Amino acid sequence: MKKSILPLILSVFLIFSCNEKPKETADTIATAAVETKPAPKETIKKFFEWLKAGNLPDENLCLEKEGYDISKIDKTCIEKYINSIKETNIFSSVYLKNLKAEFEKYQQEIDKEKFASGLDADRYTLSQDPPTPEDLMGGLEKAVVSTTENKSSVIVSISKPYPFSMKYSLDFEENTWKISSFENNMPH
Repeated sequence: MKKSILPLILSVFLIFSCNEKPKETADTIATAAVETKPAPKETIKKFFEWLKAGNLPDENLCLEKEGYDISKIDKTCIEKYINSIKETNIFSSVYLKNLKAEFEKYQQEIDKEKFASGLDADRYTLSQDPPTPEDLMGGLEKAVVSTTENKSSVIVSISKPYPFSMKYSLDFEENTWKISSFENNMPH
């Protein structure tokens, strides 16, 4: 009788063990997380909408300058400027760190040479004749996107009103894509 119960117990055990759901592994959790990431193009769209709204913080209010030559920087004002950029949740910690370093470099130049050469182009398009945010938004639909786990690049190109192309590099931070740098992607 003992021999006949053993196969029955094994059969019941096998039936119940086969009906168990697979356990989540680190790989399945990571795959699910990647699948739920927002698209990098969404951040670029948010960026263009921010540009279009026109309420951009103005770094020039923090600078004493003649033309593009900066002679004095209001450090408190620059801190507020950088914080207002941070609050948009569009820009990565890398971008913010580099922006702060840019103003520190200007200050070092001022201390040494009495002035620093500032930007001679629009900060967000790196162009002296920037396209409108609407024009850029039109190029977003056909943008070229390249993404790895935590890095992405989005190249937005337009042909009207004139040929123009920007490359945006993004980092995945705080569960969203944030712009870490951008460059005018036009051939020189």
